[in-house]
Amino acid sequence: MNQRTSEASDSAASWTRYWQSGFQDTCFFADRAFAVDQLWQDLFSELDSSARIVDLATGNGAVALKAAIFARDHNRAFAISGVDYATIAPAGPTSTDAELVASVEFVGDTDIANLPFHSSSVDCLTSQYGFEYARGDLALAEAVRVLVTDGRALFLMHAEGGAVHEASAARLRRAQSLLQKGHLMMQLDDLAKVLKSGSKSRVYKTQQRVEAKVAAAQRKHAEIPKDDLVWQISQESREILAAIPQVAGADIAARIAHIRAEVTAYVHRLHAMLKASRSARAMDELCDKAQSLGCGTATYTPFMVDEQQVGWSFSARKT
Repeated sequence: MNQRTSEASDSAASWTRYWQSGFQDTCFFADRAFAVDQLWQDLFSELDSSARIVDLATGNGAVALKAAIFARDHNRAFAISGVDYATIAPAGPTSTDAELVASVEFVGDTDIANLPFHSSSVDCLTSQYGFEYARGDLALAEAVRVLVTDGRALFLMHAEGGAVHEASAARLRRAQSLLQKGHLMMQLDDLAKVLKSGSKSRVYKTQQRVEAKVAAAQRKHAEIPKDDLVWQISQESREILAAIPQVAGADIAARIAHIRAEVTAYVHRLHAMLKASRSARAMDELCDKAQSLGCGTATYTPFMVDEQQVGWSFSARKT
């Protein structure tokens, strides 16, 4: 397996883990929630009643399901598909209306740079914080290939230096601190080892070190959002410590191994997000490329929430 293939496999695995945890929106690392519904409702209202819509890098179908809701509420007969590189199963972990989920064709394990659709067969392409993770030129060429004449694409994309980008960079630094030598994750690893083979005194001493690291992390990051990974792992660590008298050491060790995998995948996703974020120059290049591929118009604007940029809104129409 070459490096590119290995990296792609790691990326798919980290996102599969995320989506199978039941998350819905891709903007999972902003420090607060913000609404994007109006962006998509405005788009859907302009489409023909039987439009074919494909949501790229769909995850658990945040935009695809918005299209399904719009179709149901406005008596439209949209044909909706969602495509993602990860293994996705929105009907499983999510609590979304089963009828809505069933109205969308979900296609997992699929690179959006190699779409399983005929040329000139799609009326509208959407993507919410997903298209920018793909292989840029190849994915864009595929997008233009599958669009019908006068077909539209609307992508909400991460902006370099924007509010989401900055919040994510801060979260990444905090997550990486968990993995540093002598810090919480290493202390949890030590706890797993002594629970399987150590004496009671060693277990007790290691417990004390874990407790000290949890307290230190919570003091240091007292002002961070409580959905941050540091807080989540701190709380899970306290639960592990409380369970030691009642739970087998092997079971606790397995739980700690799961936590390490979660932290590693989280760090991988944040690295990928920061790398994928687009500068204004990169958006200019995307527009130029779209026009060279056959789009008569290709434009972008900052997507703003409360006077803060949280992404780019990229729009193109095939001629």
